[in-house]
Amino acid sequence: MYEVLIIGAGPAGMACAAELRGGGYEVTVFEKEAAAGGKLAFGMPNYVLDKNVLAEEVAVLTEQGVKFAFGKALGKDFTIDSLKNEGFEAIFAAIGNGKKVVSCIPGAENALDALELLKAVNSGEEVKVAETVAVIGKGFAAMDAARTAVRLGAKHVNLLWPTAYGKGSADQETLALAQEEGVVLLDSANVTAISADSVSVERGGIAMNIPCGQVIVANDYVADSDVLGNVEVKNGFVKIANGKTSIDGLYAGGNVVRGANVITAIAAGKNAAAVIDKDIRGEAATLEGVAPTKTVNPEIVRQRTGYLKKDSNKLNLNAPASERIAGFDNPERVMTEEEAQKEASRCLNCGCGEG
Repeated sequence: MYEVLIIGAGPAGMACAAELRGGGYEVTVFEKEAAAGGKLAFGMPNYVLDKNVLAEEVAVLTEQGVKFAFGKALGKDFTIDSLKNEGFEAIFAAIGNGKKVVSCIPGAENALDALELLKAVNSGEEVKVAETVAVIGKGFAAMDAARTAVRLGAKHVNLLWPTAYGKGSADQETLALAQEEGVVLLDSANVTAISADSVSVERGGIAMNIPCGQVIVANDYVADSDVLGNVEVKNGFVKIANGKTSIDGLYAGGNVVRGANVITAIAAGKNAAAVIDKDIRGEAATLEGVAPTKTVNPEIVRQRTGYLKKDSNKLNLNAPASERIAGFDNPERVMTEEEAQKEASRCLNCGCGEG
């Protein structure tokens, strides 16, 4: 039986493992952390993703025969070259974008990193924050860091968003929840310096100082492709669609190749599994990967067709903000049967033509 090694147990790695195991391959996964999940486990608070659900998925893979080896980091505990004679028919590198690019804002080196904060909390470490916190950055990491600071006891949390915040942003719902929980958004905020007790900000040509006892920065992260050895991993060289590098038997996908969210990382893992299967078994290959799909913006279609209806009693499954900030438990409840029927009837009336 063919044996494949997967480096990284994040969304891409686990998706690839599930596909290959289902296709009859022996699969071993090396993971540098003490548990599987990648940013699902360490970068998302429990109120965003219930870790019990993730643990159940890992347990299923284990029961199906996927072998996990934790505490094994590429570049530290082993190299690609050291694996060449280990008998693996193929190697899939799904090591993510774990190389931090520290912000160039003066004083940022003394600030707390947002993902490091989230990892500490998700790992069960005791984390203390100041009463007044400034979070610098944008996207889900910044918003989750701000919401986490509230849950850790911060009384005042300012989210300093470096660009203008658009109403069409994908994270609009998350921001609304954060604001309900007391996070204050200041967009178009150009932070010019960070000191021990404040941040200097320019906004609309006006300079101001915002007092704070602690600063959290959502730093950028990039792929640490150096650990793959002499393989140059970049767009156009290692393609997400076929995943194969110029070294025979070595594949890469997910954030190590190009920016990916959870969904596109899972797709990358599935596509890599299909390519590996095709390269090994040729015409006998059975794995198909993920076919591209055409999508539409349902909101625009609803407006164009007249199906958009205002709902004065919009369904809200979230607990009140006062309850949410009391801990890290998932705040969403399940729908009642009546609510589910109501929501389903709205879907049938949307008019997008996809269903």
